[in-house]
Amino acid sequence: MEYAYAHTPPSADARILEWLQSDPANTENYGCLTRANLVHELSEYAMQRQSSRIYEKRSLREREILAGLSVDPRVLLASGPDGFTTLLCTLNGAGGGDSTIRNHMVNNGEDLAHCRAVYPSFELIHAQMAQIHQFLARYLDAQPAFAAIVAYASISNLHPFVDGNGRVARMLYNSLIRSVFPQAFYFPIYEVSALSRMGMIIRLRQADYQASWLPLISLFSNVVWEFSGRITERPTYLIQ
Repeated sequence: MEYAYAHTPPSADARILEWLQSDPANTENYGCLTRANLVHELSEYAMQRQSSRIYEKRSLREREILAGLSVDPRVLLASGPDGFTTLLCTLNGAGGGDSTIRNHMVNNGEDLAHCRAVYPSFELIHAQMAQIHQFLARYLDAQPAFAAIVAYASISNLHPFVDGNGRVARMLYNSLIRSVFPQAFYFPIYEVSALSRMGMIIRLRQADYQASWLPLISLFSNVVWEFSGRITERPTYLIQ
């Protein structure tokens, strides 16, 4: 993934932007992406929502927000856990969310089977955010793509804010990648997740509940290489 981010030509970002204009989340336009790499074998069961969902062109807005920020993730990460918290609050505030860390329990809506995901207790948020910061401080330079994926998943599963958690996690991933690869294309996680038909969410749960990270890493790896135009052959251990 690092090779792809470092060597993909600038035209890739323009192609992704053009693809986003087609509203792929609602039109199911997979573009250069392979559907089989996104959809999970449990997707048809996970899609059993109480109501249908209309997706928005969120990545277009999120990339604009990130482009307008003068925040350097590396500077804030260097200032410790408080700096990392400041980074997250800045990202959420710029997107119109409440930048206050939540002080109550939260969960998502029920599906047709009356199941819901309950996020960690608010009492654990600061300690877990400190652990995420520690992980980034250790691995961002050595393995930036892996570190960014773990940060995205960890914030998504922690849900530290009342709202805007998905947006913060997606923007955090891209800000971390671009802090290492300034010319990297913007990874439209929202649309990729929508096209995965809950496949992204299932893989997030696998990482969170089972400590099984390979399915999520493989999804990101496949998408990055397809967006890059397959500029070189991938190592076979990253394909699936």
